[in-house]
Amino acid sequence: MGAYIDGVIDSFRHSFNTGYLGYVLLVSLVSALAIFVLLGIFGLIAVAAASSILGADLFALFSQAIASGSNASAVQAFLLGRLSDPAVFAGLAAATGILLAVFAVVSVLVQAFFEGIFYSIARQFMNKGAGDFGKAVSLSRKRLFDLFKARLAVGIFVLILALVIFSPALAMLPQAIAQAGNFSAAAAANPGIASEMPPALEAFMNLFNALQMVFSIVLFLLSPFLVVIGPIVVFEEKGAVDSIKRAVEITKGKLLSSLGFELLLALLSVVAGIIFAVILVFFIVIAVFFWPILFLLLLALVAFIAWAVALEIAANVKLFEINSGSRTMHAAQSTGYIGTIRR
Repeated sequence: MGAYIDGVIDSFRHSFNTGYLGYVLLVSLVSALAIFVLLGIFGLIAVAAASSILGADLFALFSQAIASGSNASAVQAFLLGRLSDPAVFAGLAAATGILLAVFAVVSVLVQAFFEGIFYSIARQFMNKGAGDFGKAVSLSRKRLFDLFKARLAVGIFVLILALVIFSPALAMLPQAIAQAGNFSAAAAANPGIASEMPPALEAFMNLFNALQMVFSIVLFLLSPFLVVIGPIVVFEEKGAVDSIKRAVEITKGKLLSSLGFELLLALLSVVAGIIFAVILVFFIVIAVFFWPILFLLLLALVAFIAWAVALEIAANVKLFEINSGSRTMHAAQSTGYIGTIRR
């Protein structure tokens, strides 16, 4: 267990490396910009497709509604009228589903590219104490499609897992919605019962909250397998299926220690978050009297988010190294914090 505690501490220490943090911040900003551009492109495509299906120029309708508030009700009446046509509604639903599916696939591809860069940069700093952005981009580009397929497979698995776990709540949903609709109508006629919740809706919410806790626990138990898949794809150069098998292979005999690693990492992150929140509140109070400090608060928030990403990436790489028997140069030459780490 000593190697895992050392790994958490080493990951935590590396997350404060200013050079590493700078790379993480840069890549995070570029990644966010890429996703923002994708959202804009798909948003324009969605409005154009909806305009074609509805038989009206939505760009013009929305512009008129914004320019003149009196047009808003007319636009709403038009849209509701068109959506009452089953063929129009079905076409719009199909187009929306297709666009969302394509956007999900493209966004996973983009995120996989940046994820590969993150892993490469993290290991470079752990190994050499410095990063080479060009090499990180080259390695990520080389491993892109395998990392993309692995992430897509994991995403589908998590979605299926969620559907299975939440299936009892999903079965109750139609009854809860129907009862909520009836209750809304009754509450409008009798405001005195507005504070009450329909039994079916209350039962649904209680079940949903319980299942949400179960889902979180299952994901935590699976996290040691899931977080090492990316580093395996990038550093062991395996395909998506082989990487998933390899993740099971290197983790199954070390699950408890890996869960301890994840738990300790989460505790340290929570403590750091609490400290940051206290500092943030202190400066917010000061900002009441000196408002320009709000700019510094925004920079501090961005820096904290970058640090959290840097810590997560470094920890994923470190857990992969410990479980696979691979060691960075730094770890191999270190005497460790709790126990000696050797090849």
